[in-house]
Amino acid sequence: MGDDNWQNSEEMAFIPEQVEPMLTSVLTAVLANEVYDEAKVATWVDLICDRSMETLTKLNKPFKYIGMFR
Repeated sequence: MGDDNWQNSEEMAFIPEQVEPMLTSVLTAVLANEVYDEAKVATWVDLICDRSMETLTKLNKPFKYIGMFR
């Protein structure tokens, strides 16, 4: 891989220091005032996934996202 391809790859990559606080905010928004309730877990997972995808998509990185949970 040439230097130009590597640089482009680096520019496209997620920066953990940028992404982690964004996703922590999503988790906080969904779960901060909740008490554990097994009946709500599936809803919380859906909300966290949806909001995480919305947040990551705003970074305009050329990735596709897939999430599967059981």
